[in-house]
Amino acid sequence: MFKISYLAQISLLVIWVVVVMALFRLIPDRQIAATIAGAGFILLPSAFLFSELSHTKHVWHLFTLGFFLAMSAFPIFGLRVLNWGVEFDTLSILGVPAYFLHKISSYLYFLIILSAVYYLIQERKKNRGVVAK
Repeated sequence: MFKISYLAQISLLVIWVVVVMALFRLIPDRQIAATIAGAGFILLPSAFLFSELSHTKHVWHLFTLGFFLAMSAFPIFGLRVLNWGVEFDTLSILGVPAYFLHKISSYLYFLIILSAVYYLIQERKKNRGVVAK
């Protein structure tokens, strides 16, 4: 697998948020829009995770990607798909309300972006000879 640059990761993560906002405006059925959005929130970080595993192995970035997927993207997507037709705000998993998971997911997603920004800066410093490795 090829290395997905941190700049590409940041760009794709931000673009996906804009796409998701457009999905909810353009698709009248919120469950369908949310399912498409959820698929993207799983596919993008998963691709970045596999890219990291096969190339740089930056532990912090691996952790943020894996934690987001395990604690947010997969549970939320699973709740939506397994409870089709049920209002999302009424759902919970292991006693944790779905709306709380969704709120936390925003912070975790932002943490992925911050991690990618950090490693982008580190790579640029390294390429300029500022950081010795």
